[in-house]
Amino acid sequence: MSKRIYLALLSLVTTIAVIVGLIIHVGGFSLSVFGIFGGKEAKTMNFTEEYDNVKAIELEAALMNVKIVQGDKFTVSYNGDERFQPELDFDEDTGKLDIEQKSNSNKKFGIRKVNIKSELKITVPEGNDFDEIIINSKLGNVEFKDTNCRKLNIEADLGNVDGKNVISEDIEIEANMGNVEIRDLDFEDADMKASMGNITIESVDNPELYNIRAKSSAGNVEINKEHVKNTYESKKADAIGNLELECSMGNISVFSK
Repeated sequence: MSKRIYLALLSLVTTIAVIVGLIIHVGGFSLSVFGIFGGKEAKTMNFTEEYDNVKAIELEAALMNVKIVQGDKFTVSYNGDERFQPELDFDEDTGKLDIEQKSNSNKKFGIRKVNIKSELKITVPEGNDFDEIIINSKLGNVEFKDTNCRKLNIEADLGNVDGKNVISEDIEIEANMGNVEIRDLDFEDADMKASMGNITIESVDNPELYNIRAKSSAGNVEINKEHVKNTYESKKADAIGNLELECSMGNISVFSK
């Protein structure tokens, strides 16, 4: 199969996936979605909850942007459509915080009801190290800064994944339609995939110190600013970690600070 045919098929499949995802996660495909019958105006709401001794986060986001930032105390705040208000559940014994935003609504609504920008912000105090962070985002961007986590797992169906100043032993990131960009990354093992988007990694240590496997089916691969073939592999007996990167349609760039 030629690259041109491959790209055309991939684009078609991606477009269909986006449409199906919107139908499923925005709450039903009907005339009211296009505003023909209108529907009631959406209402915004906001809240902030404060927690102590949080060691793990598991987040299911259906229709909102997610941000993790550094601050004075641990808080979770939401600002957006009231019908997509996430539910929070904290287990004081384990230190695990579960956050779930429902994937759809049983009621029909017009386009006016989904055009509100919703955002969940998690503020983490300096020195709050996590055992695990799991984020599953259906529609929205995921941003995280100044994050120290032993295990980090992020899956984004439609949206970008952006990180800065991140320390983690084990990282898994998958973006179905969106870019992955992590800067100032200190890691041991990382596995990142992008179906339709670029992967950009700025590591604290020289990438040449890692075992690397990078492959782009339809795009370029750069290691330390130097263009290599669309498939690159490097193994070392004394490697400090492992890095696996794969793009179906997009470029891969790995370099150090």
